[in-house]
Amino acid sequence: MLCSKKSQMVGQVFVYSLSLLIVAIILMFGYDVINKFLVKSCTVEMLQFHKGMESYIDRYSSEYGSTGNQDVFAPCDAKTVCFVDFYSINSNIKNCNGSTDNGHTVVRYSFQNNPVPRERKNMFLLDKDGVLMKSAFMGNVTPVGDIGNSAALGCNYICIDVYKGSFNIGVEGRGVGVKLYDTTP
Repeated sequence: MLCSKKSQMVGQVFVYSLSLLIVAIILMFGYDVINKFLVKSCTVEMLQFHKGMESYIDRYSSEYGSTGNQDVFAPCDAKTVCFVDFYSINSNIKNCNGSTDNGHTVVRYSFQNNPVPRERKNMFLLDKDGVLMKSAFMGNVTPVGDIGNSAALGCNYICIDVYKGSFNIGVEGRGVGVKLYDTTP
């Protein structure tokens, strides 16, 4: 009878060990599946954001004087979106928000050290640490600052902070592009 109890205990230890191993394998597999799902989800969000912004800008681009205002969902926990007037960029880039900085680091680096000179980028998505998440060309975009802000005159880029997962953007058609401004509350 003593031998029977020992064998039961050994059997239980074996069953518990095997159960623990199976749970660990399931957790590792589940983590991998969830991680892949999140990466694919972010990729889809980026594509939707890019196509949505492109469509929104194109809609007003050819209609001189037409205006619009849209709330835009920021993909993948982006914290800042920057738009640059690609056609007026030079070594002296100026922020349309009227701040005294000489260009957001990512924006400045992208134009001064662009490894592919013909590669045009004028929209930059940044994460909470200011690291570039995505850049793309959005057409003929001219960022403008606040109308009453004289420091914003002659500016050529604007960075808009994301608030609660989105930002609000206003456009005005110019016939061959758009003026773009921050209307986030």
